[in-house]
Amino acid sequence: MCWKMPESRWHFLKSRLAADSRRSTRGCGPRHGIWRTTPSGRLRELPSRSCPSGSCSAMIRHGYLELFADDAVWLPRAQALAARSFEFCEYLVDELGITNVGASWTGKLAYHPSCHLLRGLGVDVQPRALLAELQGAEIVELPHAEECCGFGGVFSVEHADISAAMLERKIEQIERSEATTIVTADTGCLLQINGGLNRMGLPRRVLHIAEVLQNIE
Repeated sequence: MCWKMPESRWHFLKSRLAADSRRSTRGCGPRHGIWRTTPSGRLRELPSRSCPSGSCSAMIRHGYLELFADDAVWLPRAQALAARSFEFCEYLVDELGITNVGASWTGKLAYHPSCHLLRGLGVDVQPRALLAELQGAEIVELPHAEECCGFGGVFSVEHADISAAMLERKIEQIERSEATTIVTADTGCLLQINGGLNRMGLPRRVLHIAEVLQNIE
């Protein structure tokens, strides 16, 4: 299950973004100085950009194009940014050609693919390829790994009971895998699953894949 923003919220978000194009915002704010233009209004060549979050990457690659579909000024800028934006694992493997960063790990690792990364961007082989090169690590598969952890941003608030049930099922799958560390490439999943593990007092943890890859001796 992957939550999709209702049409009414899209309109609300777009109206808020368009309200003040000069306001400095953070996060995935489309007008946060991320598109550069010359004084004549022509787009400058932008460098490739890497984002350590599947959901943010999906927003930049797909969401912005929907938000500015009817905006003749901002749509080309959104398209230019989308063409040069990559999720962290995708950037390392597909753009830089790197799978072995020289990292090592002791113990069992299991990979949790986030909904936005897997279904939104089609990225799955890349993080697995990076984990496969970890020296000393034992990679195990999560049962029903592609099932959502129940976060989904606002979904976890508006449908808290369903979200909690999905999280409980995910944690059951983690326990069955016997992995001591769960690896993900999306901060939303990391917060959701870690929160559940902590509340249940389970001796397991969830780490972002970048945290695992920096374990270089």
